[in-house]
Amino acid sequence: MKIYETDSPVFSTGVSILETTDTDHADNFNASTKQLYENTLVVKKQIDEVQNTCAKGSGIEFSVKDGILTVTYDDGIEEDTTKGSE
Repeated sequence: MKIYETDSPVFSTGVSILETTDTDHADNFNASTKQLYENTLVVKKQIDEVQNTCAKGSGIEFSVKDGILTVTYDDGIEEDTTKGSE
């Protein structure tokens, strides 16, 4: 196997899927994998750009846990956690 890399990923709004009439050529099998990989690269680039434009300590934090992207925004206002705990 070889490593697939690209310097110019393109976002695809659809993904090719194999059909019973397709040949079993590697190009057919790899088409959807390449599309999904390039979509991931495009989204990662956009996230990196947002992170790089946010000032450190601006209250925006990105994290990924179990494959889920979480964006946390802290507006700097402390919440009173003692309300309603009487």
